[in-house]
Amino acid sequence: MVLDQLVGMIEQVALEHPEGFTLDVRNLELVKTGIAVAHAETQNQFGFGGLYTCVQHAIYNYGFVGGWRNEKGQMQYDSIRLFTSLPKAIKWGRKQGQIAIYDLDNGWEIIL
Repeated sequence: MVLDQLVGMIEQVALEHPEGFTLDVRNLELVKTGIAVAHAETQNQFGFGGLYTCVQHAIYNYGFVGGWRNEKGQMQYDSIRLFTSLPKAIKWGRKQGQIAIYDLDNGWEIIL
């Protein structure tokens, strides 16, 4: 599959889930469990170009992308690493300079 096509398919998922989603880019399945932590390298990515950057990063890293409509009404994206351990997620999130991580199981933002 060509990267442009993959990004287009993920953009469609984003339109269907503007409140937020985490997606496995390898099989296009929504992820509903784990603790999502964004990579510092993909901070502040918006729109199609930002999604393209995040998907490209995810392919060569952990394979997950997250997105949501921010307070300005823009779709914002990150390449994501998933954790099952909260202490490990917090440690890695701080290392990445994140201000928050997201618990997918409970739908909670965890401020760092």
